[in-house]
Amino acid sequence: MISQDEEICRRVLLALNADSSVENTGLSVQVDQGVLTLGGIASSWTARLAAERASHGVAGVLDVANEIEVNVARGPAPDDANIARAVRNALEWKVLVPDSRIHSTVTHGHVRLTGDVDYWSEREDAARTIRDIVGVREVVNEIAIKPTHPASHEVKKAIEDALLRYAAQEANRLRLEVHGGKVTLFGAVSSPDQWQLVLHVARTTPGVRVVDDHLVVEQRY
Repeated sequence: MISQDEEICRRVLLALNADSSVENTGLSVQVDQGVLTLGGIASSWTARLAAERASHGVAGVLDVANEIEVNVARGPAPDDANIARAVRNALEWKVLVPDSRIHSTVTHGHVRLTGDVDYWSEREDAARTIRDIVGVREVVNEIAIKPTHPASHEVKKAIEDALLRYAAQEANRLRLEVHGGKVTLFGAVSSPDQWQLVLHVARTTPGVRVVDDHLVVEQRY
């Protein structure tokens, strides 16, 4: 009889293989009492995050330690000055990102973003925009959400109303807590697309500064 950790490991490997956005070539998976460690090499920061996201969606996974290394494309890597220029150009072209309020620091391919935006979605979009730039090995997102002061119950109701409009099938299976701009999501969703939709609803609600995601994607094998 296989142990629970072995079963979780099997499910994670299946999830990685099933997700087309994951580069499952040489990735290693270890599970110890529900704590998952991912290892290996990915070609981009986006691919690294895709493996992490797919793993979090597996039932039984409590925490993920992502030790996947990003190996930039072969050939001469661009220097930090060229990466910084590429970052600035990418931010300026992204219509939904207030680029003038965002600043970057590039050190050996590691990009640190600072500044402030109005919404959580703008913060995430800024990081997502630069993850696949050639030479970027890591993105550290320190962009702050500009403080707004709606009451917690108002924020909670706004999220609940939006979930009923856009994700009605999932709404009754979810529970959320809101405290001082921090939203914590609990429950299960039926697919990765629904998971992304619920997160998008929470992140784009005015007054939300942080989203703590405890959602589980229910998968059947």
